[in-house]
Amino acid sequence: MEAAICYSQTSTVQQEDGMKLLNQMNPKEGDVLLDLGCGTGFHARDVAERVGETGRVVAVDPDRSRIEVAKNALDSNPPTNLQFIVASDKDFPADDIKYDYVLSSCVVHWIKDKESAFKRIYNSLKPGGKFGFTSQDDPKYPDILIEMLQLCGPQVFQETAQSIHWKSASYYKELAESIGFEVTLMDVAERTISFPDIEAFINFFYGVFHGKFDRTLPAIDGIREKYKGQSLMVTVPRLSAILTKPLNI
Repeated sequence: MEAAICYSQTSTVQQEDGMKLLNQMNPKEGDVLLDLGCGTGFHARDVAERVGETGRVVAVDPDRSRIEVAKNALDSNPPTNLQFIVASDKDFPADDIKYDYVLSSCVVHWIKDKESAFKRIYNSLKPGGKFGFTSQDDPKYPDILIEMLQLCGPQVFQETAQSIHWKSASYYKELAESIGFEVTLMDVAERTISFPDIEAFINFFYGVFHGKFDRTLPAIDGIREKYKGQSLMVTVPRLSAILTKPLNI
């Protein structure tokens, strides 16, 4: 739960990128949207207002703690058109529901079997439906992050390094077209993430990696001391994509 709360407090970049993509997709009153990898529910709550009472938002995440945080963020009168579910790309609701949109902000790089996931998303969409996602274009880990994770021990370093499966924009374009999607948008742009201090940097990645490393570990105190009083910047190649299921399906 601690990592989920930390993610909710530090995921501004993910929220901003997701909102930009969501505005490009532009869901409207009455639409049905799947938020795949909804995290702590930031985008799902926004979409629930956009689609209104005649629409529906299904928000899923495999991290039970993040779903609990998402539910706790709702007020005493939660929207009836919003449903939070513990589920993944393998088992999100798809048998008795078809979606106008699937949104997946900063999630697809966590999915190892991307072909199966993209096929399942394609089959869950209505004809003309859109799948929008953000990720990074096959980036490298920041040097400071590698330095910190190595200090956490070889097991932690291996678990974190193997938990993300980056791919390039060209890979996603080829995969999407092979499944039957039309590529409406495939854009890569550099994005600089600023951290006011080393503690903000540590907390950001602690939340991102679902608490896979211990941020109180004495071994990383050297990192805190080394970068004490410094602001940090990480530049990454941000990928935004919108894939459309053809109408004539």
